[in-house]
Amino acid sequence: YSEMSEQDRIFLSTLITQNKPKKILELGVSHGGSSVVILNAIKNDPLAELYSIDYKEFHYRLKDKKTGYFVDNFPELKNKWHLYTGGLALNFLDQISSSDIESEKFDLCLLDTVHSAPGEILDFLQVFPYLKKNAIVIFHDTNLQLYLDNNLRRVNSDINNVLMSAINGEKYIPSPYPNKSFVGYFFNNIGAIKLLDVNIYSIFNLLTRKWQYMPQEKDLNELKAFLQRFYDRYYCEYFEQVIATQKYLNDYIKYHS
Repeated sequence: YSEMSEQDRIFLSTLITQNKPKKILELGVSHGGSSVVILNAIKNDPLAELYSIDYKEFHYRLKDKKTGYFVDNFPELKNKWHLYTGGLALNFLDQISSSDIESEKFDLCLLDTVHSAPGEILDFLQVFPYLKKNAIVIFHDTNLQLYLDNNLRRVNSDINNVLMSAINGEKYIPSPYPNKSFVGYFFNNIGAIKLLDVNIYSIFNLLTRKWQYMPQEKDLNELKAFLQRFYDRYYCEYFEQVIATQKYLNDYIKYHS
């Protein structure tokens, strides 16, 4: 089972087999469908490893299933898999990578988490110090906003779309979907970027978008401490102001509604 389409899976697998990354990071595991795709793509590379991180210990819908449970169906692939659950990525990155030694950083990263602000924006800021200079970052659900939910309402999930536009680098996208019965078939739902001179302000600036959820206070404090390690004082203060503003606007709307 996979929450990726066949085209998405082919795109992901092809990027890996062509670029031959040795150290791969996956943020957002869910069932583990994309983990299986990645593990299958690296199964014949003795040096390649996959490190998967998910905020939740159990599947976000199937509460009786642990995150990544589907990978158990492929025991022959699990020797290359390292799974970490139960917290933000920043809690695990120092265990599995280095922010100082280029050769120990990640070659490739798949971001596929909540698809709602501030979601993947904060994810990218966490993993960026651990990515190699020209690492490839893959975003799934880059056009989720073209879909309708079960109540025939537009899905309000365009974060990976704006990240694909905001991050500087060489962009990779698949061909249009072959299924022309879907109105948005032309617009791919997955894409990748080979990083080139990333402008960090462009990423922090996206945090001023409307947040669709407020992270727990514990997570916000962890993020503040993390940003102080890796980013200039300006951006740390910027983040503090973003949080204060988002909270103020939420409270103001609740009070006047």
